[in-house]
Amino acid sequence: MKKQIVALLLLALVGGAQLALAQTMTDVGNVARAGFRTEKSAIMAKAMGLTESQSKAFWPLYRAYETESDKLLDQRISLLRSFADHYDAMTDKRASELAREAFKLDRGRAALLEKTYKKMGKELSPLIAVRFAQVERQIGTLMDLEIMRSVPLIASQKELGIPSPK
Repeated sequence: MKKQIVALLLLALVGGAQLALAQTMTDVGNVARAGFRTEKSAIMAKAMGLTESQSKAFWPLYRAYETESDKLLDQRISLLRSFADHYDAMTDKRASELAREAFKLDRGRAALLEKTYKKMGKELSPLIAVRFAQVERQIGTLMDLEIMRSVPLIASQKELGIPSPK
């Protein structure tokens, strides 16, 4: 189950053709990240429609955002691996830990987006900053939906063979 969940996650991030080329989980992660980043940057460039002078200010801020976002993506992949590792023997304690980590990660993603929005608002304009945040949220939502489609619901007590409390 673990390998299926992680493979499906990475497949959702990058697509089957590139996944088939990778030999190890590290390779898969690197291929997924590079492919996703390239596609995302192209979408962002088209959606933003920046002038040359705006681009000079925007892209360094965007790259800094992506660097921090990559750290959060690493944490997300780690969380999904942990879910996969414990899927067949999930306990209430481990499920609670996973939920706390997921909520913390969501807060981190929102805080990073807000921080970047504020920087862009000061260096470019609030209008450009809002457009960036809007496009970033749309891309993030699509990625979240793909991941959610690929990850099974947590097993029930019955599926795990745990008797129901009376």
